[in-house]
Amino acid sequence: MNPKHYTRLAQKYGATGLTPPPDGKIMAVGKFQTPPSGQTFASEEGNILTAPVTLEIAIPAGYKPVHGIFYGIALSDNPTYRAIPFNIGDQEGKWVGSSAVSYGREDIGQGLVSVTFEDHPVFSTDSKLIVTAMPYETANYTISVQVECEASPNHLLKWRLETYDKIRKAYLDRVFEYNNEMAKISAELKQQENKLSPEFGVPPSKRKQLMLTELKKHCIAIFRRHWFEDTATTFSGGPPKFDFDQAIAKGNIIRFLEQSIEWNQMQYAFYPYFWARNSSWEDRIKKDDADYEFQQFMQAGAARVLIPVRPKFEEAFNHFLETGEAWNGTGEPPRISDPLYVSIVEELRELSGGTLDEPEPVGDPWEVRLPTNLILLRTSADLPAWQQEPEGSWDWVTVESG
Repeated sequence: MNPKHYTRLAQKYGATGLTPPPDGKIMAVGKFQTPPSGQTFASEEGNILTAPVTLEIAIPAGYKPVHGIFYGIALSDNPTYRAIPFNIGDQEGKWVGSSAVSYGREDIGQGLVSVTFEDHPVFSTDSKLIVTAMPYETANYTISVQVECEASPNHLLKWRLETYDKIRKAYLDRVFEYNNEMAKISAELKQQENKLSPEFGVPPSKRKQLMLTELKKHCIAIFRRHWFEDTATTFSGGPPKFDFDQAIAKGNIIRFLEQSIEWNQMQYAFYPYFWARNSSWEDRIKKDDADYEFQQFMQAGAARVLIPVRPKFEEAFNHFLETGEAWNGTGEPPRISDPLYVSIVEELRELSGGTLDEPEPVGDPWEVRLPTNLILLRTSADLPAWQQEPEGSWDWVTVESG
């Protein structure tokens, strides 16, 4: 987390509870001043000595001392010997004040001494630096110590991680709010779309085709006694290049099975769900569909299928059932002059549901009413009537019911 950009990101994502980045350097200060009368004690020889000084300078967490300044002002009647030896942590020094002002026999000295902490200094606790001083030939003095502290890399890293976590949490909160709002809008739009265009499901014609294709697939698998394991054609390269001999051989067997049976005349009957394996009974019986025939197909445990062999293919198909060989064992499909030849026009007509002959009506026509899941939007079952207006034009208008 860059200290220059965190406020912009915090404002963008609404992060709160952030703290400013730590300063690179700070100053810690300690002071000591004797009372006007001074504090002294006698040595073994009877000489008057000044009491030693001890300071504890608080060092903020995450900082380490790098440089110290010992500054003093002292009054003495013997400036020649006036001095204050001191220790700041594990660094030692000696202050000897230069003469500043003289009052008869009294002399005031002042000055400063600098020390540098190459290693980590000695602490009395984890956050306090010990300063000791022993003034000599002075009983009235003032001592101040300034310690320059530098932020440790871990201290800045800690701030970066804490700030990153808070901004990331705010970002995730905004993402969560955005996703919730988008989900709400999507649900509302979908609800409106459902009102405008209700879902009627897959057309029955597609379901019918799917059902017939599945029955056809299982019939062919029974004829051949395997599940289309040999229908793949070897290919290689890019773009792919298939094997010509394999394609021709497999194309011949496909053509035989498609032409030898009138698949569009297939008849079938579905048997109940309990002919399937027991573990699937519950799933099958719960299946429901608006298309009742497709529902029977999905619930069926077995089926009976009758398929007619195309006229003139009876002998060839019997040969296939006995030997597995197509086209009476030749393996080659018939040519245009062969009785077994089926034109592409005839195949297309059968695939589209047509027949070779025009259908002939039998008896009188009748109406059949089938159930539906469509919604009746009119209050009655009467269908609208239309008329041309003006007559002979392409404009049609509804006729008001009497």
